[in-house]
Amino acid sequence: MSSGTTSGQAAPYAAHPVDTTGALEERSGWVTFAGVMVVVLGVMNTIYGIAAISNSTFYIADAKYILSDLNTYGWVVLVIGIIQLGVGAGIFARMQFARWTGVFIASANLVAQLLWISAFPLAGLAFIALDVLVIYGLVVHGRKPAAY
Repeated sequence: MSSGTTSGQAAPYAAHPVDTTGALEERSGWVTFAGVMVVVLGVMNTIYGIAAISNSTFYIADAKYILSDLNTYGWVVLVIGIIQLGVGAGIFARMQFARWTGVFIASANLVAQLLWISAFPLAGLAFIALDVLVIYGLVVHGRKPAAY
C-alpha cells in the first residue's frame, strides 16, 4: 500500500490553503477584544477625568497622592482617555501604528491608574487589569496558526 491518497479521497487540509503572503490577514479575537476595551477605557477615563477636574465628590476624600493633586490626575487621565478613543478607532481600521500606540497608551494608563489608585481603588484595579489584557491582545496579535 502506498502512503498517498487513493483516487476517491482528497488530501488532508486541502480545503484550507495556508496564506503565506499575508494578503488575507484575519482579525484575531484578541485584537477585536482589545479594540473594544480601548474604546471602553477611553470613555471611562474621559468621564473620570472630567469628574476629577470638576472636583466631584465620589472620589475618596482626603486621599494622599504621590506627585500632585486630584485635579492634575484628572487632566492626565482625560488626555489618556481622548487618545484611547482615537487609538480604538485606529485598531478597528486595522492600522499597524494604532496597535503599537495602543500598547504604549495602555501602558501609560496602567501607570496613571497606579499613581491615583488612592482616589478610586476598585476602578483603578479594574482599569489596571483591563490594561494588561489590552496589552496582551495587541502584542500577541497574529494570524491563525497553519494547520498541521
